[in-house]
Amino acid sequence: MQKGWNMKSRNKYVLVLMILILATSVGCSSGDTLRIEVSPVKMDCKDIPIHTDITLTGELVNVPAGRIKVELRQSGSGTIVPGQIVIGSEKKPQLWWVIPQLKAGQSTKWVATLTPGKETTSNTFAWQDKKENYLDLLFNDKKVMRYMYAYDTSSKQRRLETCKVFHHFFDAQGKNLITNGPDGVNEYGDKILYQHHRGLFIGW
Repeated sequence: MQKGWNMKSRNKYVLVLMILILATSVGCSSGDTLRIEVSPVKMDCKDIPIHTDITLTGELVNVPAGRIKVELRQSGSGTIVPGQIVIGSEKKPQLWWVIPQLKAGQSTKWVATLTPGKETTSNTFAWQDKKENYLDLLFNDKKVMRYMYAYDTSSKQRRLETCKVFHHFFDAQGKNLITNGPDGVNEYGDKILYQHHRGLFIGW
């Protein structure tokens, strides 16, 4: 591990990138809105992927996730961004969007409008999260990239596997990893040379 790399700072950084905070849980139906408040972050951030569990009601209950059109408007600034409904690992609907910018200590409020729309079955990106472990980016249901964000000190092996955040990439079929590093399945131990060279990462 690089000298001077503070694990507490590292964990805060990951939490900022993966903030999953909602002020209240709100149900919605066709034409209704969700009112969302994102808690303050600890540092200035740009293009932050964020999601929260939601409850679909009314007409939207029987609408496939790919057909739900989502638009989010930031209160105060008038910023409008698209959103996406994704069915999470626990079969619960999640609302995903990207916050363009947040200043340290700043909280933001958003209003999301959900309406039934046209089926989008091709050229579609989606996120799939394995809680407290990694986040997959899928294209047409094929895995493209995996953001490894877990940090586990329960054993020497798990600390070795999770002491750095990085990105894995998959082959064109979305099945096999083409990057080096722990995959969460096979043991990643002392026999591997340059253990800190894994996936795609930012080094400093």
